[in-house]
Amino acid sequence: MNKISNKQLVIILVTILLLAAAVLTFMLLRSPTRRLLLQRARQAAEFGEINYATVYNLDEVKKKDLRDAASQALTKGGKVFFNFDTLYSDVVVGRISVNPLLVDEKDNGTLNMTLDLSQDTVAHVRQKFEQLHSKPCAAFKCNTENFGMTVTLSARLDLAELPGKDLVAYHYDEATDTFSEIENAQCFVDNHDFVFVTTSLGGYVVVTTQ
Repeated sequence: MNKISNKQLVIILVTILLLAAAVLTFMLLRSPTRRLLLQRARQAAEFGEINYATVYNLDEVKKKDLRDAASQALTKGGKVFFNFDTLYSDVVVGRISVNPLLVDEKDNGTLNMTLDLSQDTVAHVRQKFEQLHSKPCAAFKCNTENFGMTVTLSARLDLAELPGKDLVAYHYDEATDTFSEIENAQCFVDNHDFVFVTTSLGGYVVVTTQ
């Protein structure tokens, strides 16, 4: 039996590694979410230096794919911001706006980019807050606990019980059963009853008047 030389062994190992890399790249590109983000980034970059790309009901977004989408837009001469919209019955009820350039290069986690506005989900949090602070509130839940970067949340809430438009936002920590005011939340409501909150935290968000 002929012995394999060291040179031949190196060639075999390099070939195996190249094939493995090719398979991994192929699998990554097969991801429909990844393809969608890259496609929207390319399209947005074609319209100018700064543009927004909107995608819907994505409950699993890899941070690496966000970074790659941002890089692709930059190679096209543009900068892209993503709006991740939550639809109920084909109506937009929530949005998470992200600058993908803020994603940590070392963070390869996954994000759920949807909001939950169901009263079944938030009723117990509202009740706790109103008992503690003795004033009405509205609430929603991000299906990601911590984004690891600053994002802008917007949710279409029923503000009928809130007496004014000067709003403040709180984060509810289930683990400690505590509320903490979100600093620099820039909380406001637009003409369509969408409440906007700037934060890096997810989970439960409570909105009330100052």
